[in-house]
Amino acid sequence: MEKYPNIKKGQFTVMFLDRNTGIVLDHDFKYDKSDTIQKVYSIHGSLKKAIEYAENRKTITEHGNNNIGYCIYDKNENIVLHTDNLTKNNSLTIKTLVINGDKFSDTEGFYNEIDKVLTSELNWKTGHNLNALNDILWGGFGVHEYEESIYLVWNNSAKSKMVLSDLLENKTLYQTIIEIIRDHAHIVFSEN
Repeated sequence: MEKYPNIKKGQFTVMFLDRNTGIVLDHDFKYDKSDTIQKVYSIHGSLKKAIEYAENRKTITEHGNNNIGYCIYDKNENIVLHTDNLTKNNSLTIKTLVINGDKFSDTEGFYNEIDKVLTSELNWKTGHNLNALNDILWGGFGVHEYEESIYLVWNNSAKSKMVLSDLLENKTLYQTIIEIIRDHAHIVFSEN
């Protein structure tokens, strides 16, 4: 199998597999048992384009064989989506929530953006601190249910790294927030 490709922020890769065995397939939907390197990844400029490509290739090739599946990965080799996360009309079955780094310029603004993205119609104000952020990420605050799988995208994260650069125990606030997000197994996370 080929080495994971070097991709840019906002790009995604698609890899096909046999759903019964988990064996990775090449672009011709074959499994080469030799030691030759199989080309298994294709690169796409957005999640939507990656899904369209995967579904088109799968439909053309499968001819009633439901054993072909695919995984879509982000820049950090995290699985963003696999075949089972799609409905029959190819829409995501997991919610996609977007933190927009252009919407805030300080820490308080970040927490306001989190409230806007991850909570809904609360009649009380959330705590604007890391413990409250951790609690909100679990869900149950009107946007997604407790431990419901979500796809969380942080757009304009480069700006956020500068805005959230205060140091906390040898890490920036931004790095600490990312660690908290990644500690939640129900969250598929991507920085753009």
